[in-house]
Amino acid sequence: MIYIYNLSLGKYIIVHGGSKLPFGTTIQQNLHAFDTELSCWIKLDNHLDEKEDFIPEGVYGHSMVVVKDFLYIIGGTAGTQFFNSVHRFDLVEKKWEKVFEHIVMFNDENDVPIGRYRHECVTYMDRWIFMIAGGTSREVFSSRRVFVFDTFFKNWIQVQTNKIQQDELNIRQFQPPEVRCHSLAIDGANIYMIGGFIGTKSSDSIWKLNINPENLPGKLYNPKKLDIYWVKVRHNLPKAIFFHDSVFDAEYGEIFVFGGNSDTGKRNNMLSRFRVQPATLEKISKKARDRICEKKITCF
Repeated sequence: MIYIYNLSLGKYIIVHGGSKLPFGTTIQQNLHAFDTELSCWIKLDNHLDEKEDFIPEGVYGHSMVVVKDFLYIIGGTAGTQFFNSVHRFDLVEKKWEKVFEHIVMFNDENDVPIGRYRHECVTYMDRWIFMIAGGTSREVFSSRRVFVFDTFFKNWIQVQTNKIQQDELNIRQFQPPEVRCHSLAIDGANIYMIGGFIGTKSSDSIWKLNINPENLPGKLYNPKKLDIYWVKVRHNLPKAIFFHDSVFDAEYGEIFVFGGNSDTGKRNNMLSRFRVQPATLEKISKKARDRICEKKITCF
């Protein structure tokens, strides 16, 4: 799992866990960062004793997000066991902490999610972590049930989205899928769920979930008062993919999607983008100027 993080000292690409083929035979546990300015790798938890129980196990298929100065590791699998544990690493003090762990055997109506992998997470307002879908080796979880982790109170809340979903033109009605191996990107209060593996096929669909800041924090703890729903975006990806990645560029209001697998198992290095916010004339002009300068044409 890879996460890009900006510190006051520079920009880092953080890598944790993962497995090589065949999956589950060799799993990494350490936390590394790549310094993009010095072009070198750093082992962040080098001084820690790996036997301590507050250090996360070696996993793959987990999610990783940053809230303030903490890197959160959520879920994942070691091959046969699926976790719902939450660990965090203090990026300043360089210390691990086990934040949450509770064994859930069945996918019932509890607020605590069942252990899973190939899910995705995004952060909102430097406090809440939204976890969507994923699965195990036997089942895939619905994106209608969204789990939210409150990093302040260190607990989970389950949010049930509305049953009736519509497209952007309010013409057709849809049900959000049971999906894994998808990607998420967040733009303000909108979470975009992109592609993924649905049933036995990869998907080219894009869905949007509006969080609505008025729901937080009060209504979040009374899910019956929540009014959030998925909207199926009318535009699709150029091709159906899974195991890809997505990121939102706040400067230009665009989501970039890279890589992934197809139904044939063939990987690709395709880079796609779609705009979710209208760009201002100033930003369009700046981008055009940057492109001209990249071609070594004199700019003023």
